[in-house]
Amino acid sequence: MALVEYAGKDPEDTPFSTRLTGWEATRHSRQHQAYRRFLFEDEDTMQLAERYGVQERTVLRWITEERCKRLGLDSPYGGKQ
Repeated sequence: MALVEYAGKDPEDTPFSTRLTGWEATRHSRQHQAYRRFLFEDEDTMQLAERYGVQERTVLRWITEERCKRLGLDSPYGGKQ
């Protein structure tokens, strides 16, 4: 099954995988760090995007996926948590 493109989709951002290797492990680490900075250090998505050198929509996706994972919810972006 192929994913359907949607408005705002970052072409370099792949769906979350439970098997983390190479750059995916780095992405997972950045996703976790971004979520913690968003919650506890009051950084907004634009500041986090500048910090990690990605687009703001990518940071929003990271935060949403991390929040869903912690709450035991399915990600609205697809993929298993």
